[in-house]
Amino acid sequence: MKLIPYRKMLEMGKQAIEMALVPIRAAQARKQGELEMMKIEEQIISMESKITELCTVHPLNYSSIIDKLDEHALLIRRKEQFEKIISELFDEQK
Repeated sequence: MKLIPYRKMLEMGKQAIEMALVPIRAAQARKQGELEMMKIEEQIISMESKITELCTVHPLNYSSIIDKLDEHALLIRRKEQFEKIISELFDEQK
């Protein structure tokens, strides 16, 4: 990496420096979104495990199973929303 001379940076002004940071900030925002999506995927897998456990207990607690299935469906919807948001906001950056 070659450093920009200090004098030239001062001549560029704050707006030009901000514009130079745009691609970096966009990439950072995308990665943050992807990290959040990975956290949701982890929650989905954990929820599936909990549902499986609830289905193997005797006597079955149908209310708990339904609650966990609802939570699972919500997590899947959140993941799909994240995918849509990331795709719409950052598709041109791939």
